[in-house]
Formats: sequence, C-alpha cells, structure tokens
Amino acid sequence: MNSKVKITIYSLIISCMILLVFISLGVSKQVSAQPDFIDLTKMNTNLVYSYVTNMINSPNEYEGKTIKVAGKYSYNDSTQSYTLTIFDTLGCCSQTIAFELQDNNYPTDNKNITIEGLFSTYKVNNQTFAKIVDATLT
Repeated sequence: MNSKVKITIYSLIISCMILLVFISLGVSKQVSAQPDFIDLTKMNTNLVYSYVTNMINSPNEYEGKTIKVAGKYSYNDSTQSYTLTIFDTLGCCSQTIAFELQDNNYPTDNKNITIEGLFSTYKVNNQTFAKIVDATLT
C-alpha cells in the first residue's frame, strides 16, 4: 500500500475510536443521570449486551440499583430459575440473568419481555451470581 492509503486508513480507525469514546461517554451520562436507576432499554443492543456482561462480571457494583432491561424470557430447568437472555446486535453472543417477578405471573417461554426490578446478588459455593428481584413486567 502507498503511504496515502495507509494514512487514510489510520485516520479512519482513529476517527472511529474517538467516536466510540464519545458515544460511550454519552451513554454513561444517560445511565448515571439517576445513579440508582439504570434503564438499559434506551441503549442499542451492543451497549446493552456489554453493560449486562459488566453487571454479571462485577455484580457488587450494581447491588441495590433498579434495573430496566428487555430480553427473551425462558425458564431454566437445570437451575430452576426464570431467566432473561440479552443478545448482541448480530445475535451471536448473549448474556443471561436470573430474575423473580413480584406477582409470580410469568409469561410463556421464548417471549420478548421488559422487566424492571432490584439488582441483587447471591452466593452458591462461594461464587457470586446476579439476579433481578422484586421485578415487574413493563
């Protein structure tokens, strides 16, 4: 490649990186406007997936916050828990988070739902897991 093409490619890469930083800053301001309420339904699917991944990996940071999130509902027989699966834009990656509805009136499997509830953690064999409790369907 000649040097003009390389410079153009590097400029595009740097521009994209700067744009991603500004987008991330805008989202974090939007999410942290109310520090105890995180509305993930206002973000694009890749950001939601990344945010939920961070919640799963660092659950203590979100303990006690109210979370609003959309995803595909299912009942997990092996863990005997109600779960919400959040996919990235391409649908190739997903994160699953357990939840409990206040009224115990769960929808049919594989239905897209939105829930709002309190983020909490629990331990099994000294391993911390995340769960949204006291949730309502919105």
